[in-house]
Amino acid sequence: MTEELNAVEVFEVAMQIERDAARFYQEAANTLEHSEVCDLLRRLAAWELRHEQRYDQMKKAVHEQRLNLKPSDSEEYKALAGMSIFTMESKPVREFSSRTTPVEVLQEALKKERDSIRYFEALGNFVMDRFADEQISKIIDEEKQHIETLNEALERLDPSDKQ
Repeated sequence: MTEELNAVEVFEVAMQIERDAARFYQEAANTLEHSEVCDLLRRLAAWELRHEQRYDQMKKAVHEQRLNLKPSDSEEYKALAGMSIFTMESKPVREFSSRTTPVEVLQEALKKERDSIRYFEALGNFVMDRFADEQISKIIDEEKQHIETLNEALERLDPSDKQ
């Protein structure tokens, strides 16, 4: 991909990733039998959906401000969203089951959050306007907060939860 993305296109990619992340967290929460971790996963799913709503509002604000944004020459950026970090495989790396440990779920979530940061950092190479670049930085900061939250949850787990 050699084209550049504008802010609206960045928001569209981010919205898809947030939807996919919310689905990942909800599916993981629905399979575990650890109430504290399930609560965290459901909170993360809700955060991701709020992020999606915020990006949608920001996209609408760009349209309302009638900013003169040059659209990409193609719509390949939509394919980027379809290859979201949270849905890169047709099935997750691990299918969650009642035997999946809380540690396994949290470690998988951490991996995906780290991958999403690298994804957005790479996406930053394709933006054509400063506003889009600033928004990617904000998205990355929020994903870093998710990593911090997941790491804290891993540290709080009882040793019996790790088996």
